[in-house]
This record gives sequence, structure tokens and C-alpha cells, in this order.
Amino acid sequence: MYDSLKNILDTTAGFITTILAILITIVAWYRLFEKAGLEGWKAFIPIYNIYCYYHIATGGINTGLWFLGTFLLGWIPFVGKIVTIISYLYINYNFAKKYTTNEILVLLHLIPTLSSLIKLVLAFGDYDFNSYIKKQRI
Repeated sequence: MYDSLKNILDTTAGFITTILAILITIVAWYRLFEKAGLEGWKAFIPIYNIYCYYHIATGGINTGLWFLGTFLLGWIPFVGKIVTIISYLYINYNFAKKYTTNEILVLLHLIPTLSSLIKLVLAFGDYDFNSYIKKQRI
């Protein structure tokens, strides 16, 4: 009985942690999208929010190519893992660079477990969006 209770608690803790990380990310994206000149509600639309994230990170240049390329190439065994890792690093590095010049913060943003917390720091800290794409609409 103790083992099954422990399994339930472990599963519940993992589930709550995952939901909390998702909520933190969505709240941070809402604020970051607004700082970038996009409507904040775009953070709540499942696939479109990632496209907007890519748009901010790439500066609007080849956004669709990065987005579709990462998705389609991600299905190819072995190649997909490499493409996904490269895309993750490139997109997250460039996204953080749009908000800060602090290299430590940018590099911490590349660590998956810290990424959501760094997004919160960028969203609610004294960091402004610094790119020309603020004038573009998507």
C-alpha cells in the first residue's frame, strides 16, 4: 500500500510541477509578447504562440522556414534530434538577446529547467524589447 501511495504522490507532484511550468511560461510569454509589440492573447493559442515566439527570436526573417523546418525535420530519426537541439539553442539564444545584453542571463535561458524562470525575469524585470520588429505585424 505504501508503494502505491508513493507512486500516486510522485505522479501528482510531477503533474503539478509540469502544469506550474506551463502556466509560468504562458504568463511570461503574454508579457514578453506585449513588450515586443504583439498582442498578449497570442500566448494562449497553442501552435500560434510558438510561431510568434519564433517570429520574435528570428526578427521576422525566415520565421516560417525555422518553424516548419524544425517541425518537419523533427520527425526524421537521429536528424530530428540534432535539428531540434540546434533550433532550441538558436531560437532561445536569439529570443533572450532581444530583451537583454546580459550574456549570463542569455546563457541561463538556454538551460531547459531554468528557461521558464528566466522568461519571468525578462518579462517582469526592467528589460525592454530592443528590436526593429516591434513595428511589424504578424
